[in-house]
Amino acid sequence: MRKLSAILAAIIGCTTAMAMPTDQEMEKVQPVIEELARDAFNAMKAGKMTRGQFAETMLGYLADADTEAAKVVLIRQAFRQLMLAGATDKAVEAYALLDANVSDVPAGTFGAWCAPFVAALAKGDKANDLAVLLERAFDSGDAESASALYKQLQPNLRKLSAAKNGGARLAAVAGRFAGLERRKNEARNLRAALRGSPDDVALREKYGLCLVALGDWKAALKEFAQTGGRLAEVAVWENTRPEPGDSPLTAADVAAFWWAKADAIRDAEVAAALRGHAAGWYQAAVDGGELSGLKKTLAEKRIAEVAKTGEVAAVGGADADTGKPIVIPMGKGVEMELVPIPAGKFTMGWDNVTEYWKHTFFPHQVTITRPFWMGKFPVTLEQWECLEKRSELSPNVVQWVSAWGNNVPMACFGAADNVDRFLDQLNQKFKRFLPQGYVFRLPTMAEWEYACRANGDPEKDICAMQDTDGRISREEFEKHFVTLEERREMAKRKGLSLPDERIAFWPVAAGTKPPNPWGLFDMMGNYAGELTMDRFPASTPIPWDSRGPFLPKTIDWNGMDVDPLFWDDGNQAVGSFIEAGLHFSQSDKKPKNVIFLRRLFRSRKKEDARTGFRVVIGPDLVGEWKQKAKAK
Repeated sequence: MRKLSAILAAIIGCTTAMAMPTDQEMEKVQPVIEELARDAFNAMKAGKMTRGQFAETMLGYLADADTEAAKVVLIRQAFRQLMLAGATDKAVEAYALLDANVSDVPAGTFGAWCAPFVAALAKGDKANDLAVLLERAFDSGDAESASALYKQLQPNLRKLSAAKNGGARLAAVAGRFAGLERRKNEARNLRAALRGSPDDVALREKYGLCLVALGDWKAALKEFAQTGGRLAEVAVWENTRPEPGDSPLTAADVAAFWWAKADAIRDAEVAAALRGHAAGWYQAAVDGGELSGLKKTLAEKRIAEVAKTGEVAAVGGADADTGKPIVIPMGKGVEMELVPIPAGKFTMGWDNVTEYWKHTFFPHQVTITRPFWMGKFPVTLEQWECLEKRSELSPNVVQWVSAWGNNVPMACFGAADNVDRFLDQLNQKFKRFLPQGYVFRLPTMAEWEYACRANGDPEKDICAMQDTDGRISREEFEKHFVTLEERREMAKRKGLSLPDERIAFWPVAAGTKPPNPWGLFDMMGNYAGELTMDRFPASTPIPWDSRGPFLPKTIDWNGMDVDPLFWDDGNQAVGSFIEAGLHFSQSDKKPKNVIFLRRLFRSRKKEDARTGFRVVIGPDLVGEWKQKAKAK
């Protein structure tokens, strides 16, 4: 594999592309990969290797491919052989590697890759395989690919829908797609009609219900608010979310209204969406203690009824300036709460550090111009497992983590690609409940430090103390940190026998210590550090020091004073994380000092196994960065 890296480096002497590689770039790489694949290809031709094994060989070269062009060619080779082998599910999994290895995959790429195989699959009545492809395009939000595949399938759709293997599945997903397209056309026609008759209340309500079926509740509520009567009253209540007592309506009232509305509507799809929304408000009413007795029993019955056949919707999507927490229903009864962080100014970095750290902590003023939300806790194992599988861990770590249940921070996940995928899934499932222009992402280094300090007094800010000896009391020290002595006691209570050097940095149950003034738990001292989103070009001179972390000596912290973000799209970019943990003397295993907010930098592919992360709902800084880059 080293051979591949060396050859490609010689042929393509360019930095990682900002977008999908061009055909010309991939053509340059093709001969190299064909030469490397020759032995495997001959073995496959002689029957000594299956197409699946050939695909695995191609994907095995990904780790050493140092250009996006090479990665695209390798993944496409694997995808093609898996499709030819009839392993459609595995081909889709191979295609999914594009997102982890290539930046900005254009919409329609999946459809273009599938196009050469659709006719043969249709001719062979491979309805299940075609359903897999259409589902992937449709559920991933790639409308261009879904449209292209649906168009190819249409001439044979009736025949394929009758196939024994997968016919019903294909008919279902094709029906969903066709229904969505019809609904979009209906919405366009209603919107056009409204422009000519803006005062037609019935027409506006019909348009709002069409938007409900499309899942756009925010837009629907804006339309309903302009109708009249109880419908407008409920919509205004949802849009403004008044404090209890400021309105005669309650969450239970709103839930009952939407449920009754669903019962009165003949359109099954709209009715299902209304019941899902109503169930969300019923859940809010139950959780808020609004209901008791038979009313509570009825609400729980309706919630369970929706959960069996559909989705209990998340409700109450926040505006950017509400200052209220956002609670995301992850599924399986698990929620993620994010607390509001106001816009403001602070001094990032500090002076009282050794010469070694001077450049990294260079103090400078930073303005956070827009509010954001940050996870009340770091992402926990139970939250992680709602969207991702647990990584394989060593027996000692499994033993330790299992002792705390699923409420332990997911700080042993491995490569950062898994985190990117977790955030992508959050955006796919729940982005419609976020303020306009906001996304789920990691915090920037500046946002993390700003939220950790929580407007603390710089002179007394514990976050700015590298050496705490004599500067804070033992009582204050133990208030913030899970000390080694506490960890020993915890291990003893759980019946664990593990050495100090093992348990010193492993995470304990989230929320073990009190939160900071802004309600954020575990910003200090639960485990070693948390990922942040800043990425630096692989070419940045960040030398490796004997003490371990990468330290950038050439980054200009000045001039990055408003919503600062360092960003590079390269797959080999150096990612950042912040260490905010308790450090122990290796001689006597007693706490000696605390180092906070050490900005550390490592390859995105080799994140520290003790590094966790927390989710932020914030402005789409990368999207804005890309727009500015295009404008230039």
